[in-house]
Amino acid sequence: MCARVEGDTSKLVADHRKPHRGDPALFWDRNNLWCLCEACHSTEKQKEEQSAPPGVWW
Repeated sequence: MCARVEGDTSKLVADHRKPHRGDPALFWDRNNLWCLCEACHSTEKQKEEQSAPPGVWW
């Protein structure tokens, strides 16, 4: 999300672009995965997911 380049991969978090919400097809879809820095994953991404109206998962 921040486009930061991180050489230490231990500081990256694998994330699902579209929340899988238990859907195995979305969970394992390689095109639905990306790496985020921990700060983006823990703040911006969580805000984005929690701001969706109930029952709306993109």
